[in-house]
Amino acid sequence: MDDELNKASRKTLLSKDDFFTKDTARLVGYIAGYGTDLGFANVLLNATNDLTNEARPLVSSIDSIGRFTCSIPMNHPSMVTISFGEKFMPIYLEPGQTLAMSFGWKDCVRTNCFRDVKEVDRVLLLQGPLARLNYELKEFQLKTMGYRHYWIKDRYSPEEYLSAMDSIFDENNARVKEALASGKYLEKTIEIRNNEALMANGHYLLDYASQRDTKGITLPRGFYHSLEQLPLNDPSCIVSSSFKMFINRFELNPVVLKAHRVEYGESPRSKKYLEEWIRKDSLLKSDFNLSNNFCYEVTKIRKLSSELEFMQKREAYDYFYALQAGIKHPFLKQEGFRILASLFGNNDLGDKNTDGGFSLPENADEESRWLPRSLPEGLDADIFSKLMAGHKGKYVFVDFWGTSCGPCRGDINSSKEMREQCSDSPDFDFVFVTCKDWSPNKKVYDDYVKEQNLKHSYFISDDDFKSMMQLFRFTGIPHYVFIDPDGNVLDANFIRLDFEEAIKWIQEQ
Repeated sequence: MDDELNKASRKTLLSKDDFFTKDTARLVGYIAGYGTDLGFANVLLNATNDLTNEARPLVSSIDSIGRFTCSIPMNHPSMVTISFGEKFMPIYLEPGQTLAMSFGWKDCVRTNCFRDVKEVDRVLLLQGPLARLNYELKEFQLKTMGYRHYWIKDRYSPEEYLSAMDSIFDENNARVKEALASGKYLEKTIEIRNNEALMANGHYLLDYASQRDTKGITLPRGFYHSLEQLPLNDPSCIVSSSFKMFINRFELNPVVLKAHRVEYGESPRSKKYLEEWIRKDSLLKSDFNLSNNFCYEVTKIRKLSSELEFMQKREAYDYFYALQAGIKHPFLKQEGFRILASLFGNNDLGDKNTDGGFSLPENADEESRWLPRSLPEGLDADIFSKLMAGHKGKYVFVDFWGTSCGPCRGDINSSKEMREQCSDSPDFDFVFVTCKDWSPNKKVYDDYVKEQNLKHSYFISDDDFKSMMQLFRFTGIPHYVFIDPDGNVLDANFIRLDFEEAIKWIQEQ
């Protein structure tokens, strides 16, 4: 372990000034009592880029005696989730740092991956500059609305809900002051946990507002005042695991939806999007009583890929140059240009950076939506190629799904008639891929496959499925991939609603 720790490019914690630092973090570990009979041979890390909403699952193998090494490309410090089979735990990592961990598998199972134990250091050995911080993060906790939110959101009036939220804010503020005065914890520990609680409670507040909006209930003036307490202009708020929950609601809530409820004419997409952002800018001030801030700018970057999807190169660059006038943070601008370069290429930007994983196409000014890209070399691609071997010469729609996933079954059920109509097509196949993690009851799986007449259904190992997640960069299901007759990828993030359009496109080829 000492040799691995000495390889780290950084030996001290990042400061606020160095927060956005591109480097690789490393996690090295040893699991005592490990054996392949435990049912898993890999560890899976979820290192999704929440600033751009780009999924980034990473898979690392465990050797025969339980050792593993994970390399994680990072842009900033973050809480990262690591999974061992069905067990998972959050860990704090920083670019350039190495964290070492050692534990016994029986202790991991007994303590629910070290959640149900007070003295964590007795069962989990952490080493390296990040060790103390990770121990403290397991010990120091603050209060959130939590599961209580789902019980009271249908029962509490807006005034009662705000009162309950303010009480939590007050309690946490007192706890933070006490912790800072005691000197027991690192200031960074307290900051991370405080931001986590604030962003989680912000998410619950916006979720309550969304639930009321669906029922046609008008919220009182000033309902969103609690958002003013959130660190929306502090980039370090993205470290917490609750940031993703918050930003999902912040970019899609009753206030923002007002900007969507406008009928558009035949003007270019870029003009429509810019007009929509102007309305959102106004609503941010009028309804939220917030000025432009880092988190709001993040929402612009997160939507960029989907907004550019149907634009040509010139329009895309003109659009982003106009949009970025309202984005003040330099790193977010940099991410926006990286997305543009990955989609369209740009000689002025130098080498392209696709943020790892399966590369996006260079659309340039081609008219076709679906452009073939060869699979990258490696084990993940080999696994997928073997799955596709029986479908060479045909276009293939691949559905990564599970019986435990309601939306997956809903999509499969609703498309049954279409599949039956196309079942004898010489041009394309529908392929379904799942694993024990997502389809835990084999009998339920077998019965469902028979009921839905899924002619090409593959039940692969959990480890192989994780390799597919890493290859096509998805963390949730259903996920669809579109393949051409030569085994090239036409769309690594295919949208089910495009099936009919894709079938027409195939028939035209």
